[in-house]
Amino acid sequence: MRLLQRVNFSTLVLASLALGVATGLFFGELTAGLKIVGDIFIKLLQMTVLPYVMVSLIVGLGQLDYRGARNLAARAGTILIVLWAIAIAVVLLIPLAFPAWTSASLFSTSLAAPQQKLDLITLYVPSNPFRSLANNVVPAVVVFSIAVGLALIGIENKSRLLEMLETASAVLIKITQAVARATPIGVFAIAAAASGTISTSELERIQVFVATHVGLGLVLALWVLPGLVTVFTPLSLREIFRLIRDPLVTAFATGNLFIVLPQLSEVCKELLRHARLVNEENESRVDVLVPVTFNLPNVGRLLTMGFVLFAGWYSGTPVPPADYPAFAISGFVSFFANVFIGIPFLLDTFQIPADTFQLFLFTDAFTGRFGVLNGAMTTIVVALLGTCAMGGMAKLNKARLVRYLLGSVGLLAGVLVSVNLFFTHLVDAQFRKGEQFESLELLFEPVRTTAYDKPPLFTPLPDPRPSAIQRIRERGKIRVGYVPGRLPHSFVNTNGILVGFDIEMASQLARALDVELELVPVDLPTLVPQISQGYCDIVMSGIPITPELAKATAVSDPYLEETLAFLVLDHRRKQFSSWSRIEELETLRIGTRVSGYYSRQIRQWLPRAVLVGIPPLGEFLDQPDETVDAVLITAEAGSAWSLLHPRYSIAVPRPDPLAVPMAYVMAREDRQLLDFVNAWIKLKQNDRTIDQLYEYWILGKKVGQSEPRWSVIRNVLGWVD
Repeated sequence: MRLLQRVNFSTLVLASLALGVATGLFFGELTAGLKIVGDIFIKLLQMTVLPYVMVSLIVGLGQLDYRGARNLAARAGTILIVLWAIAIAVVLLIPLAFPAWTSASLFSTSLAAPQQKLDLITLYVPSNPFRSLANNVVPAVVVFSIAVGLALIGIENKSRLLEMLETASAVLIKITQAVARATPIGVFAIAAAASGTISTSELERIQVFVATHVGLGLVLALWVLPGLVTVFTPLSLREIFRLIRDPLVTAFATGNLFIVLPQLSEVCKELLRHARLVNEENESRVDVLVPVTFNLPNVGRLLTMGFVLFAGWYSGTPVPPADYPAFAISGFVSFFANVFIGIPFLLDTFQIPADTFQLFLFTDAFTGRFGVLNGAMTTIVVALLGTCAMGGMAKLNKARLVRYLLGSVGLLAGVLVSVNLFFTHLVDAQFRKGEQFESLELLFEPVRTTAYDKPPLFTPLPDPRPSAIQRIRERGKIRVGYVPGRLPHSFVNTNGILVGFDIEMASQLARALDVELELVPVDLPTLVPQISQGYCDIVMSGIPITPELAKATAVSDPYLEETLAFLVLDHRRKQFSSWSRIEELETLRIGTRVSGYYSRQIRQWLPRAVLVGIPPLGEFLDQPDETVDAVLITAEAGSAWSLLHPRYSIAVPRPDPLAVPMAYVMAREDRQLLDFVNAWIKLKQNDRTIDQLYEYWILGKKVGQSEPRWSVIRNVLGWVD
């Protein structure tokens, strides 16, 4: 007990954090139940924060006069703008850390999704303050509190109300301090549950972002931000960190800035006392600046924008430097909400696969703590410098400024160069996504199957022809036509096996009919006569519905909807990202393998476009025609091809992406089979078979239960299964 008393609080919290991580690694998923303890701790800390923010803002502003309030807004606002500029500049430098790795990704639903809109009005305008309080809408509560505080400035005989609110503030701080004593227990539970349940396999995919974010986050939090305070005040870095250590460690360990706001206010006042800059007026300024700063974008939050640049690089759809101004502005505005709104918004805006957001959620459990650390430092810097600037106590130290600038440039450059060199020269980054896709096996156990790579001999059906159901039953097999090399619907994998989305569906259809499966190749230009003559019973190979096809054959109900897109060289992706940009191109040659409905649509939308017939896509991409600007394709198929040819990317023109319904094709006379297939498609939709195949073949997700997380108790000691 005496030993614990001699250990300072922040050391105890860090020890609890380390012990929690070790416990999670040892016990693995068995620590999941500790999340309840961590959640209780967080909620206990949160219970006083919103009332404290409201009371402190009203008191702090109410004690000022109107001139002081304007001065506070101007000085603190200038400091915030400087910090925002630093954060955005650092974010735009992040791509310098990325090594020159080849990259591409499978289809993402974000390519076809409508653009997300931010509702900043609801977030910041407190039409019903009580509702904002009840729903924890912090920005709206802050705006309401500022309005009350500003109104109180001009009220006479306000001293009694201010005294009551100050007493309430003191009570809330006392409660917070009491709950904070349990921080080591809460931090242990949070760390154990997180480290025991988070998948470690994903870390290999995002190590570049983690290294860059952590390195830059530490430089900003430990040098760039506190260094500004040392340049304009007598305080040294050692003095600053000695006093702010406890709330910083608590914020970092819990990953929650909100819960330490009362503590940040107190340590800022303590720092002012230490520098002999404190008075009653300065304390009131701190009480205003701390909660206001919390509700505005901080350096940590803006640094998270770097994930969008990483996601673009990682997925093979990088944000071009020409779009950096738009990226910075839209990112800054969207982050007035929060990162979980801002990140998806930016991914959507710059057409980066939305599934990369899952990577962000995974990394945020770790990297988010460095954002919280920088958020706490932002709050401290604005509170200290804003208070000193208002009181005329901020004085520039030129010697410290020179040291600060040289140190900042050197440390930031050191992080960026080190990360780049490390991953360029010491990490095996060979692009394997194409190989992984080509090696995919069938997800479900297939029926007995015979697959032909060349058209077998067949006898045309007599007239009148027997029904397809009768032929299939007599034969004991259903003969399904497929288009060779039609990724991701039908293609031969590296083991020489015919696989793909529709090969799986063909096997499922054969199982439903209780027959074997025979797969025969078909050619798109001769599909109609082949199926009409009885060469195959049905074609299942990602065939889009068109009026011409519907007239000549029996077309099933759609089983999928894909998205019309262009397959283009990486550097031209932005040119084809919107219809307006495509129309601005002086010359436009579009390669296509089909004619008819979609070709007419393209000619209607792009009258100057010249449509050029191309050979099978695999042949074309191996020996491309340089005069062809883009290939008309669906985004789902084009994404798969971009894995095999990563110098190509998919561009879905905005706005209003065009959906392309996919169907199965039968002879016009085979109405009985058509009815059966339509009913079967409905059943496969209801039992999620189609969803699972979509996730596996098109989105590239693993389907089924994942293996338990690695842990010492399971994988080393073998004490549990």
